[in-house]
Amino acid sequence: MCCCLNNGEWAKEVLKMCEEYRNNGVVGIDIAKDETVAGGYTQTEIQVFERAAQLGINRTAHAGESGCYNTVLDAMTLLRCSRVGHGYRIFEDASGRTYQMARDVNLHFETCPCSSVLTGGCPLSSKKHSIVRFAEDGVNFSV
Repeated sequence: MCCCLNNGEWAKEVLKMCEEYRNNGVVGIDIAKDETVAGGYTQTEIQVFERAAQLGINRTAHAGESGCYNTVLDAMTLLRCSRVGHGYRIFEDASGRTYQMARDVNLHFETCPCSSVLTGGCPLSSKKHSIVRFAEDGVNFSV
């Protein structure tokens, strides 16, 4: 189930439904929001994901597609996600620390070549698509 559109109250409702239906096919909670909005994840969103972790509900965040690499770092550290939708911008961290952390925790990247081009997350002008790098490095990802 996905929390969308920067609405903390909806995130709480989505968590309630995840908890209620977790033994009836719901496998996790996801958050997709405008990554370019300043401030990142709200305190409410962080609390919702903390509670999901306590309940053993899988956590995913759409991050690192239209925003900077910090959204991937925040998904791992603040939301305790094991999966990230996209994550292409992770390579913008010149230090490489965010990518190394993702590799160390075996973060799963859900990728989509079509949307990465359409959203500008990984434009065609890139010399090498992030998905190719994930494959070369043996990173946990799916297409």
